[in-house]
Amino acid sequence: MYQRKLKEPAPDPLPDVKRSKIIFLLIPAALLLILIFFFLIFNSGKEEKNNPALKTVNVPVTKETLSADIDSVLFTFGISKDWIREVSQKNKTRKSDSLWFSKEVKIPADILNIDLNYELTNYFRSRGVTNRVSEDPKTKNLLFGIFTGNDTARKLTASLKFIYTDSLKRVCSDVCLILDSIEYFPLNDVRYILASAESYSVFLPLRNDKADYQSVITESEKDYLLEFTTGTENDITADFREDMNETSWKAKIKSVAVNFPGIKGVFLKSSSASREFQNTVTEEFIKNNLKVFKDTLFTEFRSSGSRIISLFENIVSGARSGKKHLIYRISLSPEEFKEFENKVYQMKKLGYEFVSFREMIKRSGISK
Repeated sequence: MYQRKLKEPAPDPLPDVKRSKIIFLLIPAALLLILIFFFLIFNSGKEEKNNPALKTVNVPVTKETLSADIDSVLFTFGISKDWIREVSQKNKTRKSDSLWFSKEVKIPADILNIDLNYELTNYFRSRGVTNRVSEDPKTKNLLFGIFTGNDTARKLTASLKFIYTDSLKRVCSDVCLILDSIEYFPLNDVRYILASAESYSVFLPLRNDKADYQSVITESEKDYLLEFTTGTENDITADFREDMNETSWKAKIKSVAVNFPGIKGVFLKSSSASREFQNTVTEEFIKNNLKVFKDTLFTEFRSSGSRIISLFENIVSGARSGKKHLIYRISLSPEEFKEFENKVYQMKKLGYEFVSFREMIKRSGISK
């Protein structure tokens, strides 16, 4: 009997479709992994390039370069050359006799050992040198053992001993910056400035159209101050004129005290007002529990090129001339303020302290 031959079922196309989808998904995933791999390699090299502490220099370190470089690091802390001396070992051994050098460094009490440790350790790493640090628990003096060679053949090459000495003082000053005219920059930039951890103070704008700037300043933790001017009837821009009704200008002072209770001081300057009128206005501020200061407190400086570099140069110059307290009124753009933040650490290492106006008044003993 004739039997009809059945057709074989056609192969299911789904496995090929699934395989194509899987391959389609795997290709971009593989490309992504390759990109991440090269990104990590590139950035690790970039980080090493930008951070000297991560670089290992292949050039062999010598006695002369190691000694000079250590001194250079110490100088960035305001340590005088006279405070550094090379010493000979009292009880010589084979190890101590083979040292390139051993130094004793006297340091003032305000230098933190953690900062010294950090900077020197970073330098040693950058030169392929290792170190071991020990601290005397009583005196807090530090002893650095400096080693050359690899892990299997490390050799004690030099030693540093830091001795805290109360009688030593670095050439430095207390510095107060009072930022002026920040209301002329975008509000978001002003918020960034006010969020900075650096210590400084701010002049508060009193214009009615700057209420949003007043809010962000008064709500920040920064000291804020006010400035007013006195003048004759011809000084139309003066805040207090001699021809003003006494009740009016006294009410103005009272409203300032009520509306801005957090004021840390008022600067009062005059272009042509009589001394008697200036004194009368000053007394009224004092009656309203507001401290009044003269703008002669400010240290003047000229800027050439970078305002921040000029500022720091003036600070150093002032400290060398014997000034212990420096107050600057300065207008900084957001970019200049970022430059200040990036460079102020170098000044702090030298011993300079940047403080708020309130703190400066305490330290300097200025009454008005």
